[in-house]
Amino acid sequence: MVTLIQQIKHFVTNPTALPSQVAAAEEALGFVLPSFFRILYIEVGDGGFGPGSTGLYSLSHLVQTYRYYCADPEWPEDVLEICDHGCGITSNLWCGSPGVPVVRLDPNFEEYEPVAPRAYFTDNLFRLPPQSGPCWIEAASLEAWFQAWVNQMEEAQEMQRRYKEAYDKYHKSVSGEAGAV
Repeated sequence: MVTLIQQIKHFVTNPTALPSQVAAAEEALGFVLPSFFRILYIEVGDGGFGPGSTGLYSLSHLVQTYRYYCADPEWPEDVLEICDHGCGITSNLWCGSPGVPVVRLDPNFEEYEPVAPRAYFTDNLFRLPPQSGPCWIEAASLEAWFQAWVNQMEEAQEMQRRYKEAYDKYHKSVSGEAGAV
């Protein structure tokens, strides 16, 4: 059976991080990263892959971003911004929550009012229906988040394969090649 890590590796060619680099990042952050998160960096690549416009941040960018946000005493110390979707929209790993969910933060939400960052994760997170506020659980875990990404990537590859097959078939038919349909 193919593991999720193997499925992710299929789409990634980035260099991996060394265990010592992950340990240094953990020391800089002040806490141990969730195990699946560590494995992604050590076995798959040092960022640049996965959901969002940037994919997963590199370890150095992860630490830099965390330090930036933690300069605000209201930023929850157990929340890591892990990728950017553009327009200020980010995915964040809530390391202190059971299951370690991925939380989407969208400050462009129409009801957005500037509030202390901690309020995003406390006051707005469990609003119903989902996505009815600037912050919601995007995936129950990092594993689920990446599985959804892998599924999307596989669907895109299948669409490309079908497109190429149809194009080749059409090209053969208009060029008069033998066996053309």
